[in-house]
Formats: sequence, structure tokens, C-alpha cells
Amino acid sequence: MISKPINEKTANIVFLVLVFSFSFLIIKGFSLEFSDQNMYIYMGRLISEGKMPYRDFFFSHPPGEIYLDALVFKLLGFKLWAFKLISLIAVLGTAWLLYIIARKQVSSVAGLISAAIFLISYESIRIAAGNVGMALTVFLIVLSLHFALGKRYILSGLSIGLSLLFTLHAALPAFCLFLYSFVSFQDSKASFSLKNAGRFMLGFMVSFGMPNALLLTLAGMQYYSQVIIYHLDKPVSSFPGAKLGLFKLMLQYNWIIFLSAIMAIAMTSIPSAKKAMAETLSPNAKKMMYYILLMTAMYVFYLLFLKVIFPYYFFGMFPFLALLGGIGIYFVMQTKPRMKYVGLLATGLLICLTGIFYFGQYYWTMDNTFSGNELEKLSRDIKVNGSDVSLFGDYLFAPAIALSTGKSITADIVDTNPFRFSAGSIDVDSMVKSLRDAGHVRLVLRKSNGFMLDYNETGEYLEAACKVTRILEYTLPSYFGKNNVKDIAFLLDCKA
Repeated sequence: MISKPINEKTANIVFLVLVFSFSFLIIKGFSLEFSDQNMYIYMGRLISEGKMPYRDFFFSHPPGEIYLDALVFKLLGFKLWAFKLISLIAVLGTAWLLYIIARKQVSSVAGLISAAIFLISYESIRIAAGNVGMALTVFLIVLSLHFALGKRYILSGLSIGLSLLFTLHAALPAFCLFLYSFVSFQDSKASFSLKNAGRFMLGFMVSFGMPNALLLTLAGMQYYSQVIIYHLDKPVSSFPGAKLGLFKLMLQYNWIIFLSAIMAIAMTSIPSAKKAMAETLSPNAKKMMYYILLMTAMYVFYLLFLKVIFPYYFFGMFPFLALLGGIGIYFVMQTKPRMKYVGLLATGLLICLTGIFYFGQYYWTMDNTFSGNELEKLSRDIKVNGSDVSLFGDYLFAPAIALSTGKSITADIVDTNPFRFSAGSIDVDSMVKSLRDAGHVRLVLRKSNGFMLDYNETGEYLEAACKVTRILEYTLPSYFGKNNVKDIAFLLDCKA
């Protein structure tokens, strides 16, 4: 019989301390970030004004996030803390689900370790600070897993369907969870349940199938074109080895969650740990472990086959790595009697030190890169000298300025990221015509995204109608390391 180094009540208290500490540190760092989130919040504003994504403005993801932003905007207006609080709550909700899943399947100690290594990973900190779409996607994936483990397959299907309304990164977990409902193994023999699979699909169709049918009816093929075709038309990264380099950096800056998951796999070769697993894990827990391994492996291949990947894409597999890691560390602690206590103490100390390091990195980035103060310099100029103008420009700057000043973006062309131009999803002639028709426009550009300089039509417009009124040097945020990469923003006054 395996003894427990701490009881469930103590584990619950430690978990609450972890949650409150994490929340305090994240909220303390709430500030404007140089990210796509400002663009999505502005799109939420457009929806709150009666406009529809895909039909009235371009949006390259499923609509869940911006409709949630629209609800917040309708209730509170532009309150940055409210939007950021959503992602924090979602990440905390995921940690809570990991805790109760591992506690029920293994022990409260395994649950505590799983939740802790999930929360203190660097990417979890970044997501909790403001990535609403990915935070809710991951929460709903883990919620679906929780319901599947409890054999509540309709709720499992509902949850995973909702996750796909936020981002399509939930597609492979959705497939694996469908398999979980359909296929079971006992004594190396597979059995199939059409009843459970049907229940899962019923929930899935209600939460994902019906909303998508409605969107296709209202927005037509624009919905399919912007959410699916656009991503297929994106060019492959032009930097050789960029994808594998990003894998390396993610491993380097989130090492504790990856290393602990690898430990969980490697421990099966340790006789004492293998024995402890055989004595402790129920058939349901073993099935969960197999499917978590399957989801993790499939997600890695999914990232490798994407044309372009970003750090936040990796977050989709973090809960599974955390479950593997927490359970793995727990069983390593069972290999020797003293390891129960020494191992728990060492694990707790390592988690605390890692969290301190990662939060230090996060705060440094907030304090030393583009900030709200620099945004205010550009916003103040527009408020004073542009009372009757619309705003246009770089997809990172223009939405943030529009939100802080109350201005509108010309022709609702909010997303001007370079991929739209390289994928041919934006009509440059139509864009320039909209700028000319708007008359007086304040244009904000940055040196690192010269989308207005790559076409004859835009170049002619800039030369004929625009003059530079402010030049601002700022520091680009860095995902990894304390790197000071300088960039230049230009504010132009344009009168066609």
C-alpha cells in the first residue's frame, strides 16, 4: 500500500496558496501588451456596435473569443483588466481541473504537482496575462477530458466543441477524446461503444456543429475562406530551421514541464516505480495515461507540420505534459521510503525557484519593452491634433491606439499583419481606395512591418497624401531572454 506524504486537506490548502500567489503576481503585472489581443478586443468593439465578423471585417479564427470580448465591451466598455481577467481565470480553471483529475486518478500529491508545474511554466504565465483565446481553448479541452473520465460523454462533447469555437488548435484533442469515448481496452482487447461515441458526437454537434451552420448561413463562404483557406495559403517561414529553433527555445524556457513529462515516460523502466504504478493506477487511470500520451504525440506532429508556428501554439499540450509530469514525479517519489518526503520538499523548492525566475523574466519584459507610456505619446498626438480623423496602420499599434482614444479604424481593416498580404487575402487597391475615401487619416506604421511600402499603390498614396508628424523609438517585446531589440514607429498625417 502506498502511503501519502501529505493528506488531502493539506494538499487543498497548498493548492489555494498556489492559486492566490499566482493570481497576485499575474494581476500585479497587468498592463498593455504589444500583442494581437488589442486587435481582438477592438473587433469585439465592432461586434458590440452591430457588425459581424467575416462579413463586415476580416477575422482568421473561429468567433468565440471576439464575441466574448464583445460581451465584456458591451457591459464595461474598454477596461483592460476585465479582458485580462478572463485569461487568468481560464488558466486557474485549467490548473484546478488538473488537480482534481490527478487527485481522483492517482493522489492529491500528484494533482498538486501537476497543477504547480503547469502554472509556473513560462508560457502559462504569458497566456494567463492576456491570451484569452488560447487560455479558454485549453481550459475547455481539459474540461472535456474531465467529463470523459467521468463517463459524461455528452458534456465532454459539448466542452470540446466549445473549445473549437475559440481556436482550431483543439482539433486533434477533439479527435483523441472521441476515440476515448469510442474505444476501450481490457486485457489487451479492444471494445467499441457506439452509444458513448454517439453521446459525445451529440454534445459536439450542439456546441460546434450548430454554431458553424449558423455562421455559414450568415457569413457565407467568407467564414470558411478566412478561418481555413487563409491559413492554408500562408507562406512557409522564410527562416531556415525557425520551427525547430522555436521547439528548442520552448524546451529551454519551459524545461520543468517537459522534463517532468519525460520522467513520467522514463520511469516505466524503474522496477519500483513500475510496481507502484501497477498497485495504484486503476484501469480508468491507465486508459487516461495512454490517451494523454497519444494527444501529446499527435500535438507535437501537428506543430511540426504547420507552415508557421508561434510560442502560444505549444500551450495546447501543456496540460497533458503537466499531468504526465505530476504523476511521474509522484511515482518516482514512491521508489524509496525517504523519497516521499525528500522528493516532495525538493520538488516544492524547485517549483518555487523556477516560478521566481520565470516571473522575473516576465516582469522584465513588461518593464523594458513597449509600454502604455509609449502608446500614450502616440495617442496624445491623435487626441490633440486629430479630432475628426479615422485611424489606420500596423495591426499591433492601430487597434491599441483606437481603443485608448475611442477612434475608429478606417473601413474596419483591423488585421494588417504581413501574412494577409503574402497570402493574398487583402485587396490592396480596395484598401487604398478606402484610405482616399476617408479623407483625413492618421496612419501609424513601424519599421519592422513595412506593409505599406511593398506595393506601388500604397507607396503612391504615402508620397502624395502623407507627412510624418512623430517618430518614436521603442523596444520590441522578446518571448525569450532579456533582448533589447529596437524598432521605430511612425505617425503620419494623411489628407487625400
